[in-house]
Amino acid sequence: MSESLIAETGRKSGSRVAGRLRRAGRIPCVVYGLGMEPLPVDIAWPELRRALIAAGATGSIRLNVNGAEHVTLVREIQRHPVRREVSHIDFLAVNPDEAVDVEVNLVIGGLEEGDEGNDVELAIRTIGLRAKPGEIPSEIIVDANAVRETGTLTVAALELPDGVTVTGEITEVVATVPAKLAAAAELLAAAAATAED
Repeated sequence: MSESLIAETGRKSGSRVAGRLRRAGRIPCVVYGLGMEPLPVDIAWPELRRALIAAGATGSIRLNVNGAEHVTLVREIQRHPVRREVSHIDFLAVNPDEAVDVEVNLVIGGLEEGDEGNDVELAIRTIGLRAKPGEIPSEIIVDANAVRETGTLTVAALELPDGVTVTGEITEVVATVPAKLAAAAELLAAAAATAED
C-alpha cells in the first residue's frame, strides 16, 4: 500500500459545489463503512489518480480523514457521461485484518509467444473472492493450456494465492474451448446413434 491520501472534510453537498471542486482539481468522494456514517470528503485528483492506478481495480487505498487513517476499497467510480472524467468516488472503509468479499477479473494466460489464445473463451469475466484487503489479487490467471487439455476449466481448478478463497460455486465453468466441446458433442451424438442401430 502507498502513503495515505489526505481526504479533506467539511465539503457541502450539491452539484455546484462538486463542480467547483472538480475545476479546482479535487474529486468529491464519500467514505463509509465500519459503522461510520457516510462522510463527504474531497481528494486532490493528481494524488488520487496515482493511487487508483497503483491499487488497480481491487487494491486498497489508505485515506487520512481528520487525522485518522482508514484502509478503504473503491466501491464505485462515477464518470461524466460524455467526457468519461471521474466525477465522484465511493470508498468503503474496511478492517485490514478481516477478509472482505470482492469481484476480481479473470484473464487468459499461459500463452506462448505468437499464441493469442483465440480458441479459449472465458465463460465468466469475474470471480467472487474472499481475502484480507492487502491480499486481494489484481486478477486471476486462467491457464489456456489447462483449458485446452480438457475442453473446460472450473473454478476449482484455478490457482489462487494463499489466503484467498472463492465465494461462489467451485463447479462453475470458467473457460472453454468451444471447438473441442463441439467435437466431443458430435462424438457423443455419433456414439448414441450407433448404439441405437
